[in-house]
Amino acid sequence: MDNEEIPTVQDVINFARENTNYYQNLHHDVQQDNPDLEDVPTIRARHYWALARIDPSHVLTRPFTEGKVYCTDNSASDISNVYLTKDEVRDLAREKAILWSKALNLAKGDRIVNIMAPRDLQVGFWEMANLFNGVYAPAESAQLLISNERSEPQITREIIGFNTNVIFGDMSDLTRIVQHCSRYHITMQSVAIILYLGRTVPKAFHSVWLTVFPNAKLFAPLYDKIDLGPLGVPAPITTSEGCDIDPTYKVCERVAKLEIMADDGTIIKQPGIKGNVVITHLMRRLQPIIRYPLGDVAEWVDYESQTFKYYGRESLKIELANITLDWAYVKNIVDSAVGTDVTSQFQCVLRCHGSGEKLIIRLALEKPGNAGEVRHRIEKALWRDFSKWRYHRELGDILSIRMEWSDDGQLERDERTGALRDIVDERYGDL
Repeated sequence: MDNEEIPTVQDVINFARENTNYYQNLHHDVQQDNPDLEDVPTIRARHYWALARIDPSHVLTRPFTEGKVYCTDNSASDISNVYLTKDEVRDLAREKAILWSKALNLAKGDRIVNIMAPRDLQVGFWEMANLFNGVYAPAESAQLLISNERSEPQITREIIGFNTNVIFGDMSDLTRIVQHCSRYHITMQSVAIILYLGRTVPKAFHSVWLTVFPNAKLFAPLYDKIDLGPLGVPAPITTSEGCDIDPTYKVCERVAKLEIMADDGTIIKQPGIKGNVVITHLMRRLQPIIRYPLGDVAEWVDYESQTFKYYGRESLKIELANITLDWAYVKNIVDSAVGTDVTSQFQCVLRCHGSGEKLIIRLALEKPGNAGEVRHRIEKALWRDFSKWRYHRELGDILSIRMEWSDDGQLERDERTGALRDIVDERYGDL
């Protein structure tokens, strides 16, 4: 794919219309010659996936013979199969590797530490190792794999002993290592790059990060999807900046055309206005994707340079008594109260207790010594920001929040996909 010309949006539209029943029907009113993308209808996700489940040939340009089938949780909240050929899987992996190679600028002989859960070290590492070693890690670089179940002192000793230049790991694991190093005045001068998983780094941790890693630049994850490949690559952020690390992304224009759309269907090109991410894929030919709403929220920083900020999924709603809370808002106040990003470690549980309803904050974290203070901070934020919360608390319709501190195995997951359930509603039993 490196030396091949990437198709234009018009090429993709014409190819899909000529080779699939779905796009023939959807685009029947779209002009034949040089169609404008903004004149093309967006995909209605629920209808699209219903057709795909009935008969994949509706959305495939030819029969599927070999490649990969991904089972994904799509924007219509359904479980669906996505089909990619072997060439598409290879080309998207290569594109991802090339993007990281340019962004990280790894040097010959770099020493890379990977801090991962044991299941990833044993099962999921090899595909990643392919990208690190076989595609973009420079010659003679070395890698060290460390289980995140090891203690902070053990991990710290291994990082220092390895003379590490690059660290890759989940933000929660990196944060506990930073806290340990800060407590014992340990500095890691050799670390130049930290590639983390998790969306933001709270401002409160910046001075601590700078003390522990004085020469490091932080890199957020790619904005990517397992079945779509890389859609946005982040710019590096130095630890000396005095604000939350909320990365700016640049669209991967070889992979996809990204649009940001308002709820009424109009296209947003002005900076600073949030909207829904809509993708037209330029590399997928077997199962084309044209103007598909991903269910993500973003805003342009600069439309001309194709830079944007990503704000995660469209917010889930928590309905309790007679009020509605954004799940994302609740997560933000929990982040602030706990003092770290609780992504993948946080779940809201709704229960009835007598005549009242209760919000339980369930965290896959060790219970801290100040657990009572954490609960008080969350409750205080809700009283401060929502007059209806205060009103219904005083009436007794909503009871005081409860904290549950548990291990990861106690967070409830979707039985079909294994994905973490953000909201668990226990109020109505099996109804």
